[in-house]
Amino acid sequence: MFRTNPPREGQVNELLEAHAFGPSYVLAGLDTHIRLNHKMHLAEHGKIPPLHVDELLFLSRGIGLRERDHRCSRFGDELQRVLDSAAHVGRTSVVVCGDPDGLYGAKDRTLLQRTPHLVLDGTLLAATAIGARDIVITSDSADARYALRSAIAERTSRGKEIRLSASPPEAVHSAIPGHELRPESGRRPESRRRPERARTPTPTLVTNTETMAQLAVAARRGICAFGSTGLPSEPGTMLLNFAHTWIVEAPTGVPLRYLLRFCALSAGQGVLVGGYGGRWLSPEVASHTLVSRDSLGHGQAHGTQFGDGTILTMPEVTCPLGEVSRVAHWLTEKQGHRCTCCVREVANLMWGLNRLVTVGGQGALDLVSHSLAMLDTPARYSHTRQIHRFVDSAITVFSGDLAAHLHGAGCGRHVHGHLPISAPESGSPQRLRGA
Repeated sequence: MFRTNPPREGQVNELLEAHAFGPSYVLAGLDTHIRLNHKMHLAEHGKIPPLHVDELLFLSRGIGLRERDHRCSRFGDELQRVLDSAAHVGRTSVVVCGDPDGLYGAKDRTLLQRTPHLVLDGTLLAATAIGARDIVITSDSADARYALRSAIAERTSRGKEIRLSASPPEAVHSAIPGHELRPESGRRPESRRRPERARTPTPTLVTNTETMAQLAVAARRGICAFGSTGLPSEPGTMLLNFAHTWIVEAPTGVPLRYLLRFCALSAGQGVLVGGYGGRWLSPEVASHTLVSRDSLGHGQAHGTQFGDGTILTMPEVTCPLGEVSRVAHWLTEKQGHRCTCCVREVANLMWGLNRLVTVGGQGALDLVSHSLAMLDTPARYSHTRQIHRFVDSAITVFSGDLAAHLHGAGCGRHVHGHLPISAPESGSPQRLRGA
């Protein structure tokens, strides 16, 4: 990791290493500079051309730009949705979400702290095109907000005013990964209180930092030049966060095993793609997986998405089901649930998973299987379905470890806490029964 001078309040203390596997566009200049100020940014990237909204739509659709988060929605479709709504309301806003969670936000914080002007370029480009009056960039990190304030102050032509916030506006929570208030079907299982008066919401473009950085790169390079990198069906590069240690920019289509080797990582017992809202892949499947959506669309990888770009591995020395149980319990406590049915089924899943790891027995496995089946419906909250994907894929990938625990003997390995959570657990590593 990079360290700056002795840290003071509001300054950047610690930065993850950022490297390019191949050509560097989003991370351009970061191989020689810790942070790009505005002068360095212009020398590296050049000025960004202004684009009319029709040109922006044509560009985003021409390069197939998608949101670089768990939604993976088409940016052009999101932009068109805002424009259609604005035709009736007459006003728009833009919310750029940075580091929605301390664990998942390393990639966002790297962009905001080290190359903030690229994010600002994309944000202002989109906001100007749709005529947004209100622009908000959110980040939980005080260091990232400080870097953004400095970047805004460095610009001689301020243009539109940009507000910085530690959390997203409440009005757009349901559209932001990590802040969903509604189930994925769009229905509320329970409604605690109705608003006293209906308000017409402002059409808001909800996006994220990497999407804005990629948009700024594409606006400068154009469709043809942007499409010369990566797969023809999915051009450009992707930022990936490996083990919360390395931020890597890689062209789409690169084998995942090459990047693991580049980061000195082994697939171990399995590879988690998409962070704790993603799925586990077996070492065999991971060895044939490419950095692309199409590569994840079939076989065991079906339904997997790179999402926020977080990649974690399960080393051989730790108990995989114990690690999964530990993280699943933390996710449950952290996220909470509004639906009574969700609370009951998630509680059953957590109890069964803990029982399966510590004691074993067919009854525990049956409870886990039943709870997973009950949670696998579109009416569930997005957070609940993320827990389902995380645990369900683990049960499949770590089938050998499951068999060892099923009969009560255990696998004989400690739970080392290799999968990170925000708050370290107290006490020594857990020893499984029968080890």
